[in-house]
Amino acid sequence: MNKLLLSGILRIPDLPNEKADKNIHSIGMHVTGSQVEICLMSATRTEVFGVEVFRYQEGSPGVDETLIKGTLDYFCNRHPWFEDRDIPVTLMLSHRSFTLVPEPLFDNYRKEVYLEPLYPVQTGEMIFSEKIAELNAVAVYAIPWMWNQEMKSHFSHYIITHENVPLLGKLVPSLPTDNYAASVFLYLSDNWMKISLFNRSGLIFFNEFNVRTREDVLYYTLLSLKENDLDPSRTEVMTAGESPECPDLVSYLDNYFRSSRPVNLPWFKKIPIEMRKHSSFSFMLLFSLLA
Repeated sequence: MNKLLLSGILRIPDLPNEKADKNIHSIGMHVTGSQVEICLMSATRTEVFGVEVFRYQEGSPGVDETLIKGTLDYFCNRHPWFEDRDIPVTLMLSHRSFTLVPEPLFDNYRKEVYLEPLYPVQTGEMIFSEKIAELNAVAVYAIPWMWNQEMKSHFSHYIITHENVPLLGKLVPSLPTDNYAASVFLYLSDNWMKISLFNRSGLIFFNEFNVRTREDVLYYTLLSLKENDLDPSRTEVMTAGESPECPDLVSYLDNYFRSSRPVNLPWFKKIPIEMRKHSSFSFMLLFSLLA
């Protein structure tokens, strides 16, 4: 393993890091296919004190035992926040294998069935289920089992979750307002879009699409509305995240929907503005770990 598996590309605030205290701090980690975002939070996860972004070096291996162990070794051996292995760590993973099941219909013995045929479980993956009380639903997802093994060997107190779970639990304020029958929440990151549809009763649809242009965003949004018998003229659209391929997205969508705007979530506005929005990064997924 290359000792320079990761390289730091952003730190906010740009000050020397100090050792974290397990009694007053906790750590959030968001691992994607290209980078790792970390944040230092209060133990109650109600405040955030700092955020950093590290990018995997070009040519790093795929998601295998070498990369997983190398990622955790990198932080535990090099970063002062991770010096105390007793500090609570929440690991949030990006993985395509994800679905939602209404809680009344969920059967713990059928978890693998829920992921087929779109996301069949691969060799070396383990299936998790996690209740999202705010949506009366259960998230079912698969992740490489080595993440659990390596987290256990690196930390005394840890939680593993899928990147969609904390965010979906925070989206209840996205329910449509009085003037609309439905609302759409779009989250863009690189070439992926997460779409959530809400009616007055709550979440009715969630999916992810590969998008490379604003036209792709529009196409999949209209397709999702059509499949759920929703009228675009009675639907408001809210957006978050960043995609360099989709500039001026809100203005573009305004041509097709009665209302489109950046999302306004009360919990996100509590985060210091220099961390909330950066010219190159959106930390909404990472900060959805906050209580």
